Amino acid sequence: MNNDNNDTISMTRQGTHNNYNNNINIINLIRNNTHTNENNDEEQFSQHENNNETNEEDEIFSHELKNEERGDSIYTKYTNCMRFVYTNANSLRAPKTDKWKAYLEAADEIKVDVLGINETCINMGLKNTRQQFQQILTKKFKNSSISVSITKTKHKRAYLPGGTMIATMNKWNSKICGEIIDKHKMGRWSGTSYQVTKERKLHIITACRVCPENSSNGLGSLSTYVQQKIMMIERGLEHTSPRTQFTIDIIDMIRSLRIRTTDYVILALDANNPNYNEPYGLQKIKTDCDLIDPYIHIHHDHEDFPTQQRGSKRIDYILCSPNLLPFIEKIGYIKFNEIFDTDHRPVFCDLSERILENNCDIQPKKVRLVGTNSTN
Repeated sequence: MNNDNNDTISMTRQGTHNNYNNNINIINLIRNNTHTNENNDEEQFSQHENNNETNEEDEIFSHELKNEERGDSIYTKYTNCMRFVYTNANSLRAPKTDKWKAYLEAADEIKVDVLGINETCINMGLKNTRQQFQQILTKKFKNSSISVSITKTKHKRAYLPGGTMIATMNKWNSKICGEIIDKHKMGRWSGTSYQVTKERKLHIITACRVCPENSSNGLGSLSTYVQQKIMMIERGLEHTSPRTQFTIDIIDMIRSLRIRTTDYVILALDANNPNYNEPYGLQKIKTDCDLIDPYIHIHHDHEDFPTQQRGSKRIDYILCSPNLLPFIEKIGYIKFNEIFDTDHRPVFCDLSERILENNCDIQPKKVRLVGTNSTN
């Protein structure tokens, strides 16, 4: 058993029996999906929304000085680049679809090819819900598809905390050659593989590392932490926290993708309170998967800045394999609430069209800039 300070759950020999019973009770709470919790799920979310509205003015004021673009501007794009944008949506508010439609309108305006979203909070396990969101995407982008991930928690409502998604639009949809899934069905990441040349693939993963246990909203709820903890108990991993297990599992997954060392990898990650002193934290993912932080490499911006409105540090990242760095034309962080309705900063990167050439060792060539539809 790893002793990772607060990142593991210790069980003394004396308390094993009691803890086992508690685990069974937790499982039953979620499996039973009681009528009270079903009715309260959306009420809790609505209350959260109301609280955010109440504090909105104060939050905007307190973060005003921190809310500027970092790195490159998203309002211009090199011709034929592939644009990837990632953000934590803080819920797409299913069963309503207005926010999803607004996200797609924004994606079209800033010429997005691949859109990664964390905390969709959509129960894609419901066939009608998934079809509805896919149809909205297809109506906006005729050539498009989505890859989604949720926990295997049984739930009858369209709203379900957690979840990830990747939407691919336009010509990049025709380059899809595979889907990257969370094989343990814990809803922690979604991914898509693209055939960029005959010999090479580009793998894009959108992942979310759950908040610490003390950030969850109670064992009687369907919080993401609790959902994942239940899955881990069923896997016989009751001694390990979901945050530690996330690191272990995603390293295993990315290593399996990189058996072909010529392939490219992008990991868009909400690290949630990253701590470089954590034995199973962000640094271990970067080291064990041989990933770099291209934003730092390109802009040399070592000043910490918040990517979540109520935070003070960067918790949202685009990481990549080193062989992709020469093909990144632009990378940067967008202002809070400037393009997408969320309390996180979206982050984007543009990949040169030269990545589609067989001779991928050539440095990307700069080409003419085209403006987006924005007036900013």
